Amino acid sequence: MLRARYRISTVNCVTHAQVSVNPLNHRIGNHTDWASNFPFLELGLPDNYQLPVAALEIFGFGYDQDFVNATGGRLWKGLLLTEERVRQAASAEGVSVLPYRARLKEKYRKQLAELPASGESKEKAI
Repeated sequence: MLRARYRISTVNCVTHAQVSVNPLNHRIGNHTDWASNFPFLELGLPDNYQLPVAALEIFGFGYDQDFVNATGGRLWKGLLLTEERVRQAASAEGVSVLPYRARLKEKYRKQLAELPASGESKEKAI
């Protein structure tokens, strides 16, 4: 119903666990509802558990054991794919994964700092 009403693309239909992040500890799955077994296919949606996790790949976020437990102990294929992409990108830059993720997290902090403050008009931010 919501997809039809707001013309939401099926690729943008994700679970809360896939997009909720904690900006303080840089972890995904700040909310773990539907961290596993969301009925994507039954609802006519592509299985977004198969897709890379943007917060990990772009900003170096991670996850903890609580998140793994919420997924039923079985990590999403997309999460594993993202981990491999991060390893490959770090290798291509000649660094290990930890410093590479630190760079990504710094990129996140810089972009976050550039956003206008809550309630600030766009004109003031320019």
